[in-house]
Amino acid sequence: MGKVSASELIRTLQRGSKRSLLARALGELGRIPKMLHLLTFIDDPCYRRDILTQLNRGKSTSVMALQSYGARLASVVPWPYPAGNRFWVEGQDG
Repeated sequence: MGKVSASELIRTLQRGSKRSLLARALGELGRIPKMLHLLTFIDDPCYRRDILTQLNRGKSTSVMALQSYGARLASVVPWPYPAGNRFWVEGQDG
């Protein structure tokens, strides 16, 4: 039996203006993992907590990097910005 790469298979299935039944079935099959994730997220509080923990770790890393970068630019834009104003410009009344 011959072998076909995934890219060749997808290109063949997407050919033409009308999608084949197989192409539509594969598209629906690809939605299953997304739906399972959403249902687990809704149903399982422990799963939601784990995801929130991961998101917070990524956010804290980003904030720390931004603060250290902002510290080097203190003469241009002071850190932190005045409360409630994300688009503060130096010299602007506070």
